[in-house]
Amino acid sequence: MNGTGYAVSGLSYPYTLSPGQAAQLNITFTPPAVGTDSGSVLVSAITQTGRGPRKWRNASSTTTTATVALSGSGIAAAGQIAPTPADLSFGNLLPGTSQSLTETLKNTGTTGITISQASLSSAAFTASGLSLPASLGAGQSLTFGVIFTPNIAGSITGNLSIVSDASNPQLNIALSGSGSTPGQLTLTPTVLNFGSVSTGSKASLSGTLSATGSPVTISSGATTSAEFLLGGISLPATLAAGQSVSFTVTFLPQTSGSASASLSFASNAT
Repeated sequence: MNGTGYAVSGLSYPYTLSPGQAAQLNITFTPPAVGTDSGSVLVSAITQTGRGPRKWRNASSTTTTATVALSGSGIAAAGQIAPTPADLSFGNLLPGTSQSLTETLKNTGTTGITISQASLSSAAFTASGLSLPASLGAGQSLTFGVIFTPNIAGSITGNLSIVSDASNPQLNIALSGSGSTPGQLTLTPTVLNFGSVSTGSKASLSGTLSATGSPVTISSGATTSAEFLLGGISLPATLAAGQSVSFTVTFLPQTSGSASASLSFASNAT
């Protein structure tokens, strides 16, 4: 056997063939590099002849050879795109809010490829930082972002399709997420009555804010009068569904007579 990248298997030597019998010889080609490889395999056989019952005493042998020419070519492996991660899951978001995840496309082949097109099947998903067409040499990667902005409550699925001249010309990346129903914010009590408080003194009462349904972010709180001060709560604050936070309102009357005001909280609740 000569030549690079060739191997012979299938027989153990020496191998005896009876008249009319056949044997199979396997030749494997594993190109070591790009380009043409030539070689050959030489088969030697000894044929024994003899006559009568004492044939081996009068036997003679003849050696014959056969040469099989071998040829093959190693070609460059086509480029292939491998995505990381293979799919993107965004979890649960409030409608109108956004989350961005990173996607990386790598050319795992040995030849360059060109990514020509990317399309998204749902308007809830957008791509960021992806400029096409883009060329990737062997081993090179391209990283970009995918943004999920749910516009409805419920499960939302989509697909990111990548078109290229790689061996996998259309790559599909599954996208999933969900939009949650905005939470509700409950205020207890809805009226705070401080009774009679002397000028120069103060009185404090407590209240509670509770979130139901989904998380609620309270961004600010204020009263309409400087005689009533909001305290005991640090804003902004996010309440998980079922969670509560307490606050206090302090009344500091500046003059005699009746005083009233309103207390309001701003949030992303319904």
